[in-house]
Amino acid sequence: MSETPGGSPAAEAGILRGDRLLRVDDFSPDEVVRPCPWDVGLGGRRSYFVSAASGKSVVLAFQRKRTCSRPGWDSYSVTLSPRPWNLVLAMRASACSKEVAPGMELGYVRLHHVLTDDVPLVLQEILASPPISEASGVVLDIRGHGGLPSAIDGVLELFDRNARGGALWGRPAALVVDSETRSAKEILAWRWRNERRGPIVGTRTRGAVLGSRYVPLHDGSFMQLAWLDVRVLSGGARLEGKGVVPDFVVPDDLPYAEGQDPLIEKANAVLLEKVLEERRRGRTHGWY
Repeated sequence: MSETPGGSPAAEAGILRGDRLLRVDDFSPDEVVRPCPWDVGLGGRRSYFVSAASGKSVVLAFQRKRTCSRPGWDSYSVTLSPRPWNLVLAMRASACSKEVAPGMELGYVRLHHVLTDDVPLVLQEILASPPISEASGVVLDIRGHGGLPSAIDGVLELFDRNARGGALWGRPAALVVDSETRSAKEILAWRWRNERRGPIVGTRTRGAVLGSRYVPLHDGSFMQLAWLDVRVLSGGARLEGKGVVPDFVVPDDLPYAEGQDPLIEKANAVLLEKVLEERRRGRTHGWY
């Protein structure tokens, strides 16, 4: 498991990042787990799904630790029932804060996608409401892909000190990216740095930015054709094949992570140091 999005049945059942799927009901994963649609040419980690009929539960067995003293001792099973759910709801459910020092909390928000213009509006609500509004800084996690230029503009405006009325969020903020961060989210990461919003933590982004479309071929297959140069959105900078290199590079070891996320841990550490630095200077916002 690479992620258990907030509010999902998997998260509520206690499945953790890094857990290995062993069984689905009485079947091995190879027998019933199906791949999600995927841009093969872009590479990267692939997602999978388990089909379940409406109203029917599935029993999933997982292994949490890499090694155990006796076979089967570290496996566990959960029963999940499907229900309506989406990634905007997951974004709302992800909002949380963590005490990192006495009297000091840092917030966290997960942006699974920036594909619709309601995402900046939801993010605005989250930043202006407890527990995030009471935090000294916030980590914005944009791992993954998908976005619209207008939605990206809306997200960045929330952190823009030069916006009319000032920034909604003027306190320190950090951005988390990884090798699965691609497309419009890479533009967001590039602009985050160029517009001096705060530090970037994680691994180099995918470097797959060009706009593309799928052209049907006579044999029923499709060819992915790049057709849009997006350098107009990145100030002329070429990101295709290069990506965005974080200010703080953190390797990510997913298998058997037992719920640990080194990228978030590093982002919290970087953000805490920035908050303390700002307090020593008597300033209340900004990274630079």
